[in-house]
Amino acid sequence: MATTHFWSQKLFEKKDSIKISYEGIAHKCNVTTRSAKSYIKRDLETGLIIRRKVQYCHPVFNRLCDGKNIYFLTPKGKTYLGRENRPPPSNRSQNPHKTLQNLHHILNRSNDKGGSPSSQGFPKWWFQDLPLLKKVLRLLFHKIKKGYKVFSPMRWISAAIKSNGYGYRRKIATEVLKGIQKGEKDLSPPVQRTYDFLRKLNDQGLELSEESLIKLLRKGLAHLGVALIALEKLATYSPRIHNLNRFLNYLVGLDDPLSIFKSKEIEATEVISSTKKLLEKHQDHIKCIKDPKELPQSPQPKYPYLQFLIHKKCPEKSLLKLFYQERGIWKEQIHKILDPLFLETTANLIGKS
Repeated sequence: MATTHFWSQKLFEKKDSIKISYEGIAHKCNVTTRSAKSYIKRDLETGLIIRRKVQYCHPVFNRLCDGKNIYFLTPKGKTYLGRENRPPPSNRSQNPHKTLQNLHHILNRSNDKGGSPSSQGFPKWWFQDLPLLKKVLRLLFHKIKKGYKVFSPMRWISAAIKSNGYGYRRKIATEVLKGIQKGEKDLSPPVQRTYDFLRKLNDQGLELSEESLIKLLRKGLAHLGVALIALEKLATYSPRIHNLNRFLNYLVGLDDPLSIFKSKEIEATEVISSTKKLLEKHQDHIKCIKDPKELPQSPQPKYPYLQFLIHKKCPEKSLLKLFYQERGIWKEQIHKILDPLFLETTANLIGKS
């Protein structure tokens, strides 16, 4: 090894540059670390390679330390190895702007089947389905126009073509929909619970399709699971939800779906004030009572009988009672102020009169 003129050529068998430590050089060339430093210095002096030192800040001692250096072949070194006229391996060596220009040229040539100069260097299997290729390219340019950064357009396009031109969200929505329909069992407990709850809601009227799941999964499957837990708890307050898809989308849109149960005293006071104004505004169409003993034996069917109980020390414990007669017996229906739909429910009760 010591007698060769360019001993470090073994490091550049595959690439014209390499990032490696002295220990790695010694291991790869089967010499000691001291000899590796000496021979690297000799190649640097002869001009066959150049070195770029790399330093990093130590996370514990907070000081600069030497990292793995990067070594490059010089034109002299490339001439020694016979690489001066070797063409680049593919379009990946070009800058991203040039690559995107070539892809845009392919998009505009609808009859291109891989024979034009613009398609040279790209995988041939891309051109087996030209409509799909054009669809993927439009999707790529649309994402870039919206501000997304695509660091490797070649890899992104290959992955998109393999997934039939669907974006990541639609791909995940399709997989989740298949899992719900097939009833898969070999899943983790949280995922299995989410799938089971979605099947249950589907029987109750929840629309499950690719388009609806794309919206529900916009923040991930775990976030949807939290929203489903919040919806299940909310059923104790609001047994009737007219539009499951709309309300579940509202819960998914919250940063924390369970925050709807974290009622504050100020919020409860505001709800009480709004409820008072609502009852005063429609006092001619309702019957407000202070004590259930005031209920008559024969009620007037046009007017709902309401009792608004306000808790002075804990406003969040306030509630509204609706009294109705069934088979000659008075019964009550309780609506808690912690219900996020409390005001809407109160307005509906008044509107029925």
